[in-house]
Amino acid sequence: MVPKIFTLFILFFVLISCQKKNNENIQLNTTENIDNVIITVTAPPVSEDDFINFIQLTNCTITNDYSVPNINNRIMGINDDDPPYVDIENNTLRYIWGGFQVNLRSDIPLNKKYVLIAKNNKYEFNKDLELEMIKDFDDNIFGFYQNIKFENKFWLSDNNNWQFIIKVDGEIILEEILHLNAINTLLFSSVDDDPFIINSLRYVNLFNNYTYRFKKELADIIVVYFSPDYEIYRPVLYLIPNVENAKEYIDIDISWNNEILKGIYYFGLYKLNELPTTEKTIAIFDFVGLR
Repeated sequence: MVPKIFTLFILFFVLISCQKKNNENIQLNTTENIDNVIITVTAPPVSEDDFINFIQLTNCTITNDYSVPNINNRIMGINDDDPPYVDIENNTLRYIWGGFQVNLRSDIPLNKKYVLIAKNNKYEFNKDLELEMIKDFDDNIFGFYQNIKFENKFWLSDNNNWQFIIKVDGEIILEEILHLNAINTLLFSSVDDDPFIINSLRYVNLFNNYTYRFKKELADIIVVYFSPDYEIYRPVLYLIPNVENAKEYIDIDISWNNEILKGIYYFGLYKLNELPTTEKTIAIFDFVGLR
């Protein structure tokens, strides 16, 4: 007969062994709720040398002459693009994340072509609308709507004010001016001079080439932050952009080339005399997920 104390010792040893095995295979799973994408990051975290060795960059110089503290992310959800489930009394536009929402009355003529026109003093762009009906479970119709993504690229912007016009059979049924903040930085694989085409990327892939474009006047230095879980972003690269021959903007080509670099990135743009000195908590919306 095996003594009880010996049996307990065996059980304790087995439990410790299992726990150790589990710890050796821990993975951090993080989900970004806008696109419902899961990015898995393996522990332990990568070192600064790994970023230097496995990120390819052009048109900038890596420097070790500066340092900034971490950024704590205040995680917030965004859900403002649902239609209004009340009678729409007037044709109007309302702000939503990344653009605006078209709201039209229920008595507008059906089976017609609706054209949305966006213009400022520099440009004019057109987009055909595909309206959706707003109704309740009893099929009471409140009106029609469409969510419009609008990328106000800084080189297209005119003091951030755009005039929007909706026409049906040549007749204007809505005319409104919106103040939309300019998009001053973009990470893209291709780019279009059209605000109705969204080029800025939320997620990128390994071994692909991308371009990070930013307005020249915004920064003397770019700090690249990394997070495994969307919560704490630590600085991993300091980049001095090449401003020679640059006019309005600077393009930096970038490629991630190793699995260990998978995670969440944030590009901080700073003037050298305005580098942060204390750790702050802010809501980071313009992150980039490497998967």
